[in-house]
Amino acid sequence: MKASALCAVLCMAGSVAQAQAQETGIPAGWRWTPDPAAAAAAADSAFSFDRMPPGFHITTGPAGLIYPPVERAAGMFSLVADFVVFPQTTESGFGIFLGGADVEGEAPTYLAALLRRDGAVSVVRRTRGTETVLVPWTTNPAIKPHPGEGVITNRLRVNASTDSLRVFVNDSSVARIPLGDAATDGHFGFRVGRRVNLHITILDHIRHLAPARSR
Repeated sequence: MKASALCAVLCMAGSVAQAQAQETGIPAGWRWTPDPAAAAAAADSAFSFDRMPPGFHITTGPAGLIYPPVERAAGMFSLVADFVVFPQTTESGFGIFLGGADVEGEAPTYLAALLRRDGAVSVVRRTRGTETVLVPWTTNPAIKPHPGEGVITNRLRVNASTDSLRVFVNDSSVARIPLGDAATDGHFGFRVGRRVNLHITILDHIRHLAPARSR
């Protein structure tokens, strides 16, 4: 499919995602866990995660985690996702989380590589509910900012190796975290902020069997 045709299809999908989703509700094999504070706010409870090939469509009120509970990533691996961002998305972060533990509890632990619609990237670690910023929000020319209308797509990839976690956007390196600061084994999936409107066309989990680069 040509890029212009795909853009038209996804724009239409964004405007009618909740009304005309091909499959409504949480798709089989996936789980949604809102942040505890957000879950308690009834006025901010809107949420939709729909199977809509190619991929999934997400609209949120509260922030939270979306993940396949039976899947795990461990050792040396990569996670890759294409995020299509719609104009309705706020400045909240969205991206990939990994190293998830106790993700259904009140105090989850995970690491997240996040993007923002203004073209910025951040990496955060949440340990038993307490968040630590490992990479503060930083704009990078490799990341496409949203112009205010239409849709843009950024490919986010995280590589877990023997010594570090590296973050790539559109195949350019944008962040690196020493392994001592990043427990990467565990659950993985999407970390989505408040009031985002996204289409995710792929989520790939790739095991690396060859020796990793040291730098």
